[in-house]
Amino acid sequence: MPSFYGDVYETIVDGVSGLSAGGDPSCQIVGSCSLGEVGKKYLLGKNSDLSVLGEGNLVDGIRDFFLTAPADSVIVAVPTTGDIAGSLSTVTKTGTGTATNALTGTPKCNAEVILEITKAGALNEARAKYSTDGGDTYTEEFIIPVGGAVTIDPCGAVITFTEGGTPAESFVLGDTYSFTATAPKSSLAKVIEGVNAGLDLYSPEFVFVAEDMDDTGWAGLGSLADTYYSAHKPVFFITKLALPSGDVDTYVSDLMTKRATFAHRFVVVCAQYGEIIGADGKLPARNGAGILSGTIASANVNQSVGEVNAFPVTVFKMPSGWTEAHSKTLDDGGFTVLRRYAGLKSLFWANGRTMAESISDYQFIEVVRTVFKAIRISRVAALGSLQGAGDSIGIERLKANINTALNTMVKAVPRELTGFQVLFPDNQDIVNNGAAFELELYGVPILRKIKLFLKYMYKEA
Repeated sequence: MPSFYGDVYETIVDGVSGLSAGGDPSCQIVGSCSLGEVGKKYLLGKNSDLSVLGEGNLVDGIRDFFLTAPADSVIVAVPTTGDIAGSLSTVTKTGTGTATNALTGTPKCNAEVILEITKAGALNEARAKYSTDGGDTYTEEFIIPVGGAVTIDPCGAVITFTEGGTPAESFVLGDTYSFTATAPKSSLAKVIEGVNAGLDLYSPEFVFVAEDMDDTGWAGLGSLADTYYSAHKPVFFITKLALPSGDVDTYVSDLMTKRATFAHRFVVVCAQYGEIIGADGKLPARNGAGILSGTIASANVNQSVGEVNAFPVTVFKMPSGWTEAHSKTLDDGGFTVLRRYAGLKSLFWANGRTMAESISDYQFIEVVRTVFKAIRISRVAALGSLQGAGDSIGIERLKANINTALNTMVKAVPRELTGFQVLFPDNQDIVNNGAAFELELYGVPILRKIKLFLKYMYKEA
């Protein structure tokens, strides 16, 4: 017999407000460093203390990222094993001082060192200053100690001087001692270990690999991107290149040769190198992948990093000999580079290019980002119906949930899609094959070219 002892019963219906999932850092950065614990996930912001990581490629990459990233950005940094040892070059001396020198130490970071004598004399009398960015900035003057050992901070090299036969002639005003320090690096295998360690816990939008990668590295990261895509964790990779040892023309030719046998839509190769204007005022020579990654973090998913009004690059100096012809050649080849526009003073990213084939729809970073976001939110929306009813009511509910999720991208300010369609083809065998939907995403066009047609006329003629 039914009970009529009634009341009002409340049920919370969740998942219909249109909120999209979030909470993960936008970027993961991997690379070697002198102090960080290998494989540990460090959550860092713009004002985080990087001394826990020491020095090295990872720290350089983080510093560069935050030069252009939003102030509230959070990244996950994963130290990798520096299994490729760092190195010190031989010392090049100019001048007439009679002191000899020996260079020792284990380098912790990349540096172009110039030690300059600013006061002549013997040990414990002569004064010097040094630069770690090729002479752009210098330390304060200091006395060369009686033991002759000068530690070059922060790279960790030690140059030890020995007086000549006449001590007072050991150091002469203007003498210079120059050498380069190269930080330890991580091999591709160690980079992949670091990537996996971070992605095991977090789902960032992209990974910036703060290690020099060649075409073998690009291929390895492309394969890794495919693996994560198949595992429902879409992610793309930003990679950097080693600084060239030759001229710009040779550098560009070498890259175009490598590009001829490589393509992947989820790999971005920053080919721009130059001098980065750091927050500490130093100007180290470096690849621009870090500031590119920060710019990506600043942009909406469908926004080009080359948008002139939004993303002028003011923290970078182009290398000597680089021309617009070099930028155009590399941009046409799928590399991401900086360029200038006649009439404007700043530098700008020519495009945010991926290494996709020329026939691909995914040649630009903003297209990959937009589609990846749509994949993430539509998947989460669809998961709520998994193992649910597959009748017409269940299918309509599933379709409505996907519509609600994608509509957040249309209603975003500024909008990320102009529209979309969620289609459920007829005559599907749901029992054996499940339900298949076709999602058509309508993107916001990017103005890559503007043509002005001017007519000169006489109105009263």
